[in-house]
Amino acid sequence: VLMEHKTSPDPGARLQLLRYLARVLTHWYDQNKRRLPLPAVLPLLAHQGPQGWGLSCEFSDLFGTVPEPLRPYLPSFRHALVDLPRLDDQALSAQARLRAFLKALKYSRRPDLPDRIDILLAEAPALSEKDLLVILTYLDKGSILINNKDIHETLLRLVPEREERLMGWLTQPYYEKGLAEGEAREIGRAHV
Repeated sequence: VLMEHKTSPDPGARLQLLRYLARVLTHWYDQNKRRLPLPAVLPLLAHQGPQGWGLSCEFSDLFGTVPEPLRPYLPSFRHALVDLPRLDDQALSAQARLRAFLKALKYSRRPDLPDRIDILLAEAPALSEKDLLVILTYLDKGSILINNKDIHETLLRLVPEREERLMGWLTQPYYEKGLAEGEAREIGRAHV
């Protein structure tokens, strides 16, 4: 599987996937002494933007209007599409861990993310602290702001025995940044 990830619809993604596919197959061909047949490589595009993908998966559609006698000679290529916003959460995966990560991708760019934090973290009891921290850090670094109070309350409901440690890990970088800025100000005042 050759996977490309997009946060918004990109008409050039088909060309990008074709380039990657050609590189992978060329590398395999060279590494295997030009032996055929080539391995099957499934090009997969995972889209997480809040709106649906809405673009064709057919490479030949990039050419626009082409006379019918020439169409059979155009490169023929189609990629698979996983359009996360259009999938029901339970359909993302039967495995709680994979479903949790895919839900983080699915919801992270939605304007209503703060209102969906309970839904997004529903798998928390089944996840390791490391996995939860990866998901929380991913969400924290995203473009949609989530109030730490909302995360705290959700973790307290779902994983009360791990909430304090997780919140400590999540807020530690901010504490250290604030501490460093405070120390820098004190040093600056001492030199004035």
